[in-house]
Amino acid sequence: MKLRAPRQKTPKRQTPKLANRVHELMQKQLAERPALAKAWDESKSRRDLSAALGRLRRQAKLTQEEVARAAGWDQSFVSKLESATGPWPTQATLQKFAEACQGGVGLVFYRESKKGVILEGSLALGTPRVQRSFERALGKLEEE
Repeated sequence: MKLRAPRQKTPKRQTPKLANRVHELMQKQLAERPALAKAWDESKSRRDLSAALGRLRRQAKLTQEEVARAAGWDQSFVSKLESATGPWPTQATLQKFAEACQGGVGLVFYRESKKGVILEGSLALGTPRVQRSFERALGKLEEE
């Protein structure tokens, strides 16, 4: 029987009132400081990616330590990936993170038209198993 380390307690979520206040303060700072607003806008993709990595790990019911161990990293590296600090992760890093969470990485190419978004192509990164899973998931999206 494999022993697991006890899970770390997750911090309590902000109350809606506090979250709204933080959002208001952030919007005020962005309105008053154009350079900050520009940097904030430019970092959106990185922040979104970090949030997606954290969601993937939590949905897999894994701790940062468990992902780090499976990927051969330090827990602090996983923390940086999930908090958008440090450089943009490489393709190999994203694949290793996803595989540690029993997932995969896929790219979707699209273009916008007057009729809406048109899917132009897709590519799964990783093993044939990941590619098959991605194709099934993408098929479900196209049906919706």
